[in-house]
Amino acid sequence: MKTQTTISILLVIVAFAIFATAQKCEDHMEAKTCQYFIKIYGKKNIDVCKWKHMRTNCALTCKICVPRPKCATSRSRYGCCWDKKTEAKSYAGEGCPECKDRYPSYCRQRVQRFSKEKACNVQGNDMCPKSCGVCKIKAAAQRLPECLDSPYGCCWDLTAALGPGGEGCRVCRNLYTRICRLWNGYCQPNAYKFVKESVVHRYRNSCPVTCGKCKIGQKKLDISSLRK
Repeated sequence: MKTQTTISILLVIVAFAIFATAQKCEDHMEAKTCQYFIKIYGKKNIDVCKWKHMRTNCALTCKICVPRPKCATSRSRYGCCWDKKTEAKSYAGEGCPECKDRYPSYCRQRVQRFSKEKACNVQGNDMCPKSCGVCKIKAAAQRLPECLDSPYGCCWDLTAALGPGGEGCRVCRNLYTRICRLWNGYCQPNAYKFVKESVVHRYRNSCPVTCGKCKIGQKKLDISSLRK
């Protein structure tokens, strides 16, 4: 009892010194200090994280709360992906992980056997995001194009070239000069926020020069663009 009283007094002093609050998921003392208390009293089978002052000042170390990922803060431009932890690179979900179930066979059976509400509870959404409709069914944005494995590499539009000089590739040019000039805002990442995804894709495919996909007259893909 004396031991607990002593450590409580120390924590109260530190708390007043740094004006600690529990509004954010963070430690209000150095992590090493929190870890020290947990280690020392853990040897005596004492769970110090049950103490009020430890829960207040060592919330992160004691796992009382979960820190918000960067994508969920104002520092993130496009917010979180469907997994609520990966930072998206555009409003269309570019840069997000592939939408797939962790256990495909089990997830199919789960959705068929139980009601939507029961199958897709918190646990179900975590294991079966595809089957539960948590994410859109599309490939991960970071996946490299298959044409890189073809004999002559890629055309600028990511189709396979038929020869070393870009044979079989579509020559880079805007298909509609006036439209490409007037609606160049569709090249911006946030275009998906205001316009249907299919419309944005159609514009970008028709106006590759305006959107910076390629240069006029270009045939082959500039490999360095994949590293940006």
